[in-house]
Amino acid sequence: IKAAAYAVYGELDERINVGIEDINKALDAAGIVHDSKVYAGAQHGFTIHDDNRGRYHPEAAKAAWADALAWFDKYLKG
Repeated sequence: IKAAAYAVYGELDERINVGIEDINKALDAAGIVHDSKVYAGAQHGFTIHDDNRGRYHPEAAKAAWADALAWFDKYLKG
């Protein structure tokens, strides 16, 4: 990875979240600009509302998309 990286996580996603610390350490060691945010009350896949087994979290999804777009605007526009 050479580009800036941004990740969004649902607070209730225990399977994925156990790796957040290791991912951040690896990105730090590689000198990659990165950030992430964990959204309270949200599960894995919380931004997808179509056929998502009740995981969609509208408030967290709206915030996550806004945060991601702000990140892209800051780091990926050129």
